[in-house]
Amino acid sequence: FSLERCLCLLSTALHSARSPHPRLSIVAALYLVEEMSDDEDLAPNWRAAKAADGKEYYFNEVTGETSWTKPAPPPQRVEPLVSDGADVGAGNGVGNDVAARDMPGSLAPRAGAADSPDRFGSPSAPSGSSPGSGPLGPFMPKLVILLAASFVVMLQAAIEDGKEECITSQEATSGGNCTPHNKSLVSYAVAVGTVSLIVLLGVLACARLRPELVGEKKFAMPRGKEAKPIHLLSGFLLLWWAIGCGILTFHEPFKNTSNAYFACWVALLVSMLLGVDSYAAMHVAWKQYEDAAADLTTYFLLIMLLASFVLFLASLDYVSDSSQGAWGFSCALITALLTAVYMAGRSRNKLTVPVSKVLTGLIFALWVFGAGVLTFDEPFSTTGNGFFSCWVGVVASASLSYQCYFNTQIAWAQHLRNSFSSSRRHMVSDIEPSSV
Repeated sequence: FSLERCLCLLSTALHSARSPHPRLSIVAALYLVEEMSDDEDLAPNWRAAKAADGKEYYFNEVTGETSWTKPAPPPQRVEPLVSDGADVGAGNGVGNDVAARDMPGSLAPRAGAADSPDRFGSPSAPSGSSPGSGPLGPFMPKLVILLAASFVVMLQAAIEDGKEECITSQEATSGGNCTPHNKSLVSYAVAVGTVSLIVLLGVLACARLRPELVGEKKFAMPRGKEAKPIHLLSGFLLLWWAIGCGILTFHEPFKNTSNAYFACWVALLVSMLLGVDSYAAMHVAWKQYEDAAADLTTYFLLIMLLASFVLFLASLDYVSDSSQGAWGFSCALITALLTAVYMAGRSRNKLTVPVSKVLTGLIFALWVFGAGVLTFDEPFSTTGNGFFSCWVGVVASASLSYQCYFNTQIAWAQHLRNSFSSSRRHMVSDIEPSSV
């Protein structure tokens, strides 16, 4: 017997008294006939041996645990395709590491900017992240959601386009067989949904019939960079839906909540997530936002800035029509200015507690008064961008004021932010983005 195997046999004897199996005892363990083998198909630290009666059993060299059942080794990880093709692994020896790191849930070290295989977008974006996921990989669910949203926008816009334009305001409010919207903008809405739908159907069909064109083909870009089709598709969809959603929901024809209203916003948000997965700059910006939002005060301030921006855009159509529209425009500018002042003073540690309380109280009062006028009277008495921005601003400013006056964080906001961040971590890889 070798010294190593003698020590293993002694370890088995010492631990056999604690073994849960009734057929092993201290006396039997001392007279075991050792016929060990270095089987590679066993779990780590497990060895095979035979008892005195010739029956094979297995024991763990580290814990002394014994078992009559053969412990299977952990399944080997199947490496996915590397985004830049086989030449990545063949030439520099990092292809296998990159492939393992790009797998969802991989325990391999995360890639940094220096060893990222993709020089155009974020490392998590290009290739399928697991076997069988296809050339579109983790982008597929987002593209399917975009496909459904495009169809909804196209359908509702086509229904509106089939109606005659209302001649009088009385016809518009009576809800007859006419549309109160500008026909040219309704036709534009049809085009937004139709173009997006056709592009997405074409990409999905190409991924099914000619996957090499979607997963492997590259296009030359400025400054010597290369882009895959999914990069170009993400950029197009983001630009297309940013313009479309801005016109259709802030102007016409989907200014108020409807199926197409929500479909426009879903399409824009999903397009943004595609951009975060595809472009290093957006990936870095999203990481910076998550880091900044870790502080609840910063989180509320960012939400208030966003609400002020949305209210500003929503009020543009009403500035010349009514005093309430002008008030909405002014309220958006004033709250945004005060919020920016608060953020600047806080970042430089120049805000005293009394000044913080005054600023947060003033911002909260402005949002409450603004929401009261704009949503109870006009122009945002019906649900839409202006309505939602008013009440989001009220809730965020109230939360910030409560935190400032009572020095207590609000639990619901912390849970909401954490749940959203956790969802994002499961939706996309948290690999550090490329420096390009």
